[in-house]
Amino acid sequence: MTTDERTERLLPQNVEIERCVLGSILIDSMELHTVMQILRPSDFYREAHRLIYAAMVDMTHQRVPVDVMTLYDELARRGQLDEVGGISYVTSLPNMVPTSSRAAEYARIVEAKALQRRVIKAAADIASVAYQEPDSHELIETTNTILQTAILRHAVSDSTDIADAIDAFLAEIDQSIDEGVVPGITTGFRDLDKHLLGIKPGELVYLCGRPGSGKSAIAAAAAEYVARTHGRVEWVSLEMSHVQQVKRLIASWASVNGRVLRAAFRRPDGTIWEEKLAEVRALALAAREELRGKLGIYDHPLTMSQLRQHATRAAYSRGLDLLVVDYLGLVDGDDDRQSEYQRISQISRALKQLALDLKLPILCLVQMNRESEKRHNKRPVLSDLRDSGGLEQDADFVLGVYRGAYYNRKLAKLDPTFAQLCEVIVLKARDGQSNETIPLRFEAEYTRPSDWPEDWPWEVYLKSDADNDGDAA
Repeated sequence: MTTDERTERLLPQNVEIERCVLGSILIDSMELHTVMQILRPSDFYREAHRLIYAAMVDMTHQRVPVDVMTLYDELARRGQLDEVGGISYVTSLPNMVPTSSRAAEYARIVEAKALQRRVIKAAADIASVAYQEPDSHELIETTNTILQTAILRHAVSDSTDIADAIDAFLAEIDQSIDEGVVPGITTGFRDLDKHLLGIKPGELVYLCGRPGSGKSAIAAAAAEYVARTHGRVEWVSLEMSHVQQVKRLIASWASVNGRVLRAAFRRPDGTIWEEKLAEVRALALAAREELRGKLGIYDHPLTMSQLRQHATRAAYSRGLDLLVVDYLGLVDGDDDRQSEYQRISQISRALKQLALDLKLPILCLVQMNRESEKRHNKRPVLSDLRDSGGLEQDADFVLGVYRGAYYNRKLAKLDPTFAQLCEVIVLKARDGQSNETIPLRFEAEYTRPSDWPEDWPWEVYLKSDADNDGDAA
């Protein structure tokens, strides 16, 4: 046996799980939409499985239902039936699966094995390059390119064939039609989701505002919603520790003022508020089980390169549906010699590239500069973004957060409804309508954002707030 043959036999694989993926689809063809977001035909180890999966993908694009008999007809039409093992092998696939509901889990195992094989090949390619003794700079550059190509599906050195791009487009359309939903993740805020129509994989969303505007609370609520309804969320919290983030979430859930948590439920007379403590403990324990493995909080300083490594590792080891970065200004650059403008611009470009590489939506918080404080109308505009040129260019959406009650405290005292109005202003939408205002309800006492009640008029406050803007007395 040759060395190549021994290596081929040792390549990571799980043929049984590959059968489970295909069997799950034959049991429930709706699972194909989920699997198509994870796997390509080339990810399967067995050539027969590659052919079967490719036929399934083409069938769903042509709006042909996928089941054992239609798959048999398609493979026969292609002249590939014998190559895949005949009708007996096709009909045996559904029998391999205990339940079709775990198709995504099976697909991620197949994806992980494919990644291992790509890394092994990359290691051999790197060794070959190293033996050629290029100069150090060339070796580092070539090694980095080889590794990135192996790990990331859309590395800079690799292009996407138009056929694959059309497949992805058709898959998105098919999923939307069959499942009756707009593809992408939703935030849980009714009116905001109506406007965004789902945040798609590869999109970068900037949520911007001045300190105290409520942007972190809105992002936290959205992250929690995605974790409960879509899948895994990674929260990179560079401003607060993981315990502080959890405190804020629990205070919101339990309608508890943050000061109560800070005082450990002690009243001014020193006694413990037992009823509220029991309620909070029950909520925390329930959330602990419901969100376990779905929401991760990373609270250590890191550079953009380290952020990329962390997100890539999370995506390939556990799966990742949303990355939240709180906030952009606290991500360190990789080159200390850069100016602040260069640092922010480079990080912004790198975030957009990371979203594309991992096919992942990224929600990033941005602190706006003080220019709005000098204006009569303090609502955010694009020029308030720090180094706005680069950020505006890279973003698919730029959302500005504004709470009139923060500035107009007299009106807030006179009208509790106005005090709870939080405006999310669409400053940029790459594929949508800009300059739209979406109202949210913000209960500052509990740091809790929620949908604005449909029967509460809110437009009336836009003019009254602007007329009285700047009165913080």
